[in-house]
Amino acid sequence: MLPGPGWYRICAVADASQIRFTRRELLDLLPSGWLPVADSASEAGSSAGEGWQARVRDGADQEWELRVRGRDCERLGRLEALRRAIDRLQREALG
Repeated sequence: MLPGPGWYRICAVADASQIRFTRRELLDLLPSGWLPVADSASEAGSSAGEGWQARVRDGADQEWELRVRGRDCERLGRLEALRRAIDRLQREALG
């Protein structure tokens, strides 16, 4: 029997300072032409411990700060929170 809707949320991280994403997860969700800046994705958590952040570069070599809020990870699950953070950043980049 397959799990019901929202089953992935059970994997939510309780401590926002422990949120991590692999380079592969980040590359899979970033828009075409966008890449993580070397070694920035290894930084886990902000100084306030409120989430995860990394520097990414768009197709025009403009750098952006990608931030995934800890409360979104708790509420939505890790990957959905990352997807929404990337969507917000892309809309901001487009103006």
